[in-house]
Amino acid sequence: MKKVVAIICAIFIFAFSLIGCSLKDTVAYNLKLNVSSGEVSESFDTHGGFSGDGITFVKIKFSDDSALTQIENNNIWKSLPSDKTVNDLLYGNYSDFVCDEDGNSLIPEIKNGYSLLIDKQNETLTNMLERASFNFILGIYDADTDILYFYELDT
Repeated sequence: MKKVVAIICAIFIFAFSLIGCSLKDTVAYNLKLNVSSGEVSESFDTHGGFSGDGITFVKIKFSDDSALTQIENNNIWKSLPSDKTVNDLLYGNYSDFVCDEDGNSLIPEIKNGYSLLIDKQNETLTNMLERASFNFILGIYDADTDILYFYELDT
């Protein structure tokens, strides 16, 4: 009997481990894009623990312009060069947030592309860079290389 219960428990654990969101699902949901034709070439996720703080980074390479077509037909994406807030996060005074543990930028300087910044604390009226905590999603699409960068920060 104990053996049967152990086997059933193992089956349930295995089945539930298959259920869940992939990183591509997270990107698709947050950026409102179908990214199924792209390939994840780099990623990490440090979210976890009680407070859920952490970073999610996903780099998706496309072999076609399917993502670009969606972005160009969606008015929430903005052409680069970005606004001041996005520019500060990528290359300015706040660029140390969008970097790896060695301080290297996760997103190279992109001349031809699009950006999308989602402020997850948008109920406040203050500039997001002037707050004590940062909770945002940043999408950057490089139209020259067909690479989509997704970056989420929760502090």
